[in-house]
Amino acid sequence: MKPVITIAIAFCLMLTASAQAQRIKIDTLNSATNTYRFRLVPTPTVRTTIEPGDPGWVYFWMFSDSTYSDVASVTRTFKGGEAKRVGVSLRGKYTNDQEPPAHRIMITPETPGFNPVINLPTDTILRGEIKTQWGAARMGDTIRTALIIRNYSGQSSMSGYLKIRYPNDVFEYVGEVFPPDPAIFGNAEVTTFGPFTPYSEGIIRKWTITNLPPNSERTIFAIFKVKGASNVVRYGTQHRLGLDYVLESSGINSDNPNPDAVQPVVAALNMLDKNAAETPGKQPAFQVTAPGDNRESGAVNPAAFSETTFSDVVLSFARDPNKITVDPMFIRPGRYPDPIPLKYTIEVENLGKETANTIEITSSFDQRIERNTISNQAWDRPSCEIREPSDPQQCTVPQAVQLAPNAIKWVSEHINLFPFGTRNSDLRKAYFRFDILTQSGLNLKNGDRITTSIEVLMKNNNGVTEDSVVPPPAITYVVEDRVPFGCVLGAKLHVEAPGAAAPRGSGLSLTLRCPLYRPSGNSFSDPLISKLPRLFWQFELGGGSSEFKRPADGSVYKTNYIQVTPVQIRYMHPVNVNNLFRYVGVSAGYTAHFITGAKLNGSSVTLPGGFDKKIEHELSASIDLMNRINVPGFTLGAGYKYRQNKVSGQKIEYNFPFVYLQVDVVRFYRRFVQVWDKVL
Repeated sequence: MKPVITIAIAFCLMLTASAQAQRIKIDTLNSATNTYRFRLVPTPTVRTTIEPGDPGWVYFWMFSDSTYSDVASVTRTFKGGEAKRVGVSLRGKYTNDQEPPAHRIMITPETPGFNPVINLPTDTILRGEIKTQWGAARMGDTIRTALIIRNYSGQSSMSGYLKIRYPNDVFEYVGEVFPPDPAIFGNAEVTTFGPFTPYSEGIIRKWTITNLPPNSERTIFAIFKVKGASNVVRYGTQHRLGLDYVLESSGINSDNPNPDAVQPVVAALNMLDKNAAETPGKQPAFQVTAPGDNRESGAVNPAAFSETTFSDVVLSFARDPNKITVDPMFIRPGRYPDPIPLKYTIEVENLGKETANTIEITSSFDQRIERNTISNQAWDRPSCEIREPSDPQQCTVPQAVQLAPNAIKWVSEHINLFPFGTRNSDLRKAYFRFDILTQSGLNLKNGDRITTSIEVLMKNNNGVTEDSVVPPPAITYVVEDRVPFGCVLGAKLHVEAPGAAAPRGSGLSLTLRCPLYRPSGNSFSDPLISKLPRLFWQFELGGGSSEFKRPADGSVYKTNYIQVTPVQIRYMHPVNVNNLFRYVGVSAGYTAHFITGAKLNGSSVTLPGGFDKKIEHELSASIDLMNRINVPGFTLGAGYKYRQNKVSGQKIEYNFPFVYLQVDVVRFYRRFVQVWDKVL
């Protein structure tokens, strides 16, 4: 429901809407003031309670000018003469209730000079950011997510892309609250990749950004639905929504060192040093061909995703958002002679009705983590920052107490997290971050996990524990990245070498070449696939002509045919020649020819009846030389063919050598298309 309303100072207008369609359009063209307060009436209440928590509603106001807020009553000032859309979504805590039934959005004009409520704080360093409506969800819930892109340049517009990645067996993409600004965002491109975890594949949704104006930001409010129970979707787990972005101005990358895949070699060279310490043995995560460089050239990664920031959603029956997250979430299997650095963030939020004076966090580490290597411990406590210097109860620096054998407890007194319902939602939150190292010499196998869990206690001013939370553990998965290579389209010309049994013949066909496996050792964060597949299946469709002799009398048959090669297996092995990689391989396959016409000693003859008598069977094998597995690719091969048919009324068998030239032109994977050396 999207009615257009004009708001005047003399009155306030209330609109009744269902919980799933809280969207209206505001026309400020003729308004005396452009500052309005938004709230729901009557105040929504919950019907059911999950003990021991205090039930309530979490608000998420969304405006089509890219701003948002999570307070119950929000005030916004709009520019005159601009129409805006506003939407609101509610999520319950400690309740079985879904969004409340029909209620009304009340819009009240405010007097000029009214001090509006500040939107949710954002990290002004990041040009791309992701904010979820609520950090916890139940199965079947829908959650709103703000995907934000900013241009801090005061002079030039910027272009690039915005991507979100999510596991598709956990989340279903429902759509957007408002259509993305068509002047800025292109249509979404969707790519499936995997595995996102040891169990599931994932989805990358990408929007192209064109000419984002200076000193501006845009937000896509995306809607996700949590799927039903499965081996992955279960309470006590958390799942990641990742964000990747690139903004460029005048051909210069802004603040992200990884431009889009259309410039893979430049990006790869820039990232070699960055990734040198992130893979086993401090070897580069990928390699590219450079002058005089003894390396195999890579291929553009169609599922490239370099996570800039992320948001984890806890699957909690009570929808409790307290959590611990880890970065990196995925590492590759292998032997790690040096310790692996891990970064943890603990997010704490007071959901009770009383102020939380003291926070205790007990962390239990995986046995492969060295507890004594903790560093860079930092608290972010907005409730402490607003205290007066003369306040006798200042927030204390967290005190760490080591517990045997592999646990630590942190205690922070006088933190005074505000109770739920506070006008500024950040005052009820705290963030604790620290770095830690694993043991050295780890030999990690595919499917291994490095797990860290926490327990959070919140105590009121009387020392009574108001809440005790055990969030899902933070897990670093050891996963082999099976990056998709895609398939290759090309054309093939083959010529039969003249011989006694087969004087001459030739044919032209279209080819489709697809890998039979995805090699390990690549990474979704790399713009290039460095570990290329070696074993391929190839399909061919074309036509040609052939000559052969009838053994009984030496008569020469010349036939025209339609060729179908349903299966050809090709293996390509790399060979380093003068610091340049080339490939030597072998191929073998089966081809069927449907004979469409024939001549005997130069005169046309009637083909025999019966489908089987018009089919010529062919087996072939060849040795191949190839310049590259990617496109543009050229393959020169030589081999031998064996054929059998009954076109003359009797069984005829003949064999002959042949040569061929194949040109590979297009590589594609879903919506990714590379033609020659250009990515479309």
